[in-house]
Amino acid sequence: MHAFIRPLLLPGLLLFLFTAGARSEEPAKSDRWFDGDLKAAFDSAVPKPEPTVIHWRTELQPAYQEALKIGKPIVMVYLCPVDRDSCVFCKRMRGSIYAPETQKYSDDAIFVLVTVNVDGSIPDKAAALVAEKLEIKSRPVISILEPDPAMLRERGRIVGYYSAKELDANLNKLLRQPN
Repeated sequence: MHAFIRPLLLPGLLLFLFTAGARSEEPAKSDRWFDGDLKAAFDSAVPKPEPTVIHWRTELQPAYQEALKIGKPIVMVYLCPVDRDSCVFCKRMRGSIYAPETQKYSDDAIFVLVTVNVDGSIPDKAAALVAEKLEIKSRPVISILEPDPAMLRERGRIVGYYSAKELDANLNKLLRQPN
């Protein structure tokens, strides 16, 4: 019986040595707990922050009161109505103001979207008065106002269509950099 076990023992030992050696060099794909980059594995486990979104106001008077209270500038965006397809520049500018590049300024100012009718009239009387005082005649126009209770002071103005990247650069200059 002893002679019978010896021939079986040698091949089993060789098989064990070869498979153990192969496993110690690199684990089989099924033995890995992830595939790919370690950073990617950890990044996928970390929750992504919610993107900031501008809270658009449609009436200037309450927005102005809020700006005075918290001391932030007002960004007034004068555009044609959404349903007016003939104004290509306002349509394109609408895409730029809703782009992620612009949304990052949501905490820097109070944003007011002012609709200018085809005949040039503005339904919001306070916004119409500001447009008249600042002599805003064309669209699209973005006017950045200082929250000053004594007088109307314009920090800067962006006239015409700008791509999201160009608008980002202009807003950065007017909202985040000292004058």
